[in-house]
Amino acid sequence: MEPNTFVKEGINELDVARQFSETSARVSEALEQRKLGKDVDGGKQDLRRELEMWEHRVTVPKLCAELGTHAEDGLSSDAAQERLARDGPNVLSPPKATPWWIKLLLQFTNFFSILLSVAGFLCFLGYGLDSSSPDNLILGCVLVGVVIGTSIFSFMQEYKSEKTMEMFNNFLPPQALVHRDGKRLQIPAADLVIGDVVDIKLGDKIPADVRIIKVSKLKVDNSSLTGESDPQSRTVDCTDENPLETKNLAFFGTLAVDGTATGIVVMTGDSTVFGRIAGLAASSGGEITTLQIEIHHFVIAISIYAISVG
Repeated sequence: MEPNTFVKEGINELDVARQFSETSARVSEALEQRKLGKDVDGGKQDLRRELEMWEHRVTVPKLCAELGTHAEDGLSSDAAQERLARDGPNVLSPPKATPWWIKLLLQFTNFFSILLSVAGFLCFLGYGLDSSSPDNLILGCVLVGVVIGTSIFSFMQEYKSEKTMEMFNNFLPPQALVHRDGKRLQIPAADLVIGDVVDIKLGDKIPADVRIIKVSKLKVDNSSLTGESDPQSRTVDCTDENPLETKNLAFFGTLAVDGTATGIVVMTGDSTVFGRIAGLAASSGGEITTLQIEIHHFVIAISIYAISVG
């Protein structure tokens, strides 16, 4: 993906990096609390996967045993097919498709939109009964304008969130070099499963969340995920208990900019770090922003004024 794809799609790349940074900080805090014997489950359910992640902390033989794979030969074709049927393809789930015009119409059905629409209708009705003063006409036009403006704004926020999820699927490379039945094969990256052994070289997009087991000067560009512009080195050793900070994991969608490596797939599709960040980004439309709060206050003020005048 081109570095400016976020801009082309109307997505703010800083939002993605900020979400990653905030999640990483919360995971580190939760891990510290766990060391102190404190309960970190309450209020931390959205971090459950990161807190339970163990794949970066164990030895390679232990990892292979737990995932039922082989560091050299990889999975058998039969085992890979079984896992693909069980876990599904290595892609991000698309948002539920709803026609855009239905989504737009739904924005006009919230309580304040209906209230303002009724108030606007009454203003136009009042002007029709007594057109000597333009006050009712002006107020009616203002109310209708507020309804249309706020509804379109809300629709665009929701549309942007859905485009975020669609955009993330562009990070998946078309092919991956995998070890199956002791052979190296090119397969669709969407067919990768947990336990697959993959080779990574300069210029490759990382096709899944991968635990590095062999490395030769590998560096990855995590800027699309973390916002860091400098290439980050990868190692076979765990450097941090926080899975988002350790250097023996390479994340789905990041780019290999130097060296080579071999790794074991530990997460695919929606379960990857990118998948979880994408889910948070796609649901961010439900979070009330400062601008939305100000608009909400304005709508309430207009509603009160319209009712008092009416």
